[in-house]
Amino acid sequence: MIRALRKVFDDDPQDIIGSTGAGRFVVLGKEKKVLQLGFGPDCVAGIGAVAASVASLRDSYQDASTALCMAARLPGIGRVVHIDDVRVQELVASSAEHTRAQFVRGLLSSLSDQAGWPVPRPP
Repeated sequence: MIRALRKVFDDDPQDIIGSTGAGRFVVLGKEKKVLQLGFGPDCVAGIGAVAASVASLRDSYQDASTALCMAARLPGIGRVVHIDDVRVQELVASSAEHTRAQFVRGLLSSLSDQAGWPVPRPP
């Protein structure tokens, strides 16, 4: 797998590719690249925010892990998930049940005022 990743990230000799164990790999690169996965249907990539310093690498790694978790919870989101694409879902998922219910009520309350709202719709 590391060889395959090196083929994708071969532009810059400063890119760092390594394994973190348990089938997880990390790529540290200076540029955001478009990642096309050709590693099989079970391969999913989580991409964290760009780290501007060594100190922010941990946050970027955590973001990538969160993107992977969100990809597992959101069917159809794709095999390459950037943290910026799932920030709202991350916030909703991390809040308490009561807070999520209030958020949904606040977001959808105007729909319940529409004529025919309680009428079931055919699929």
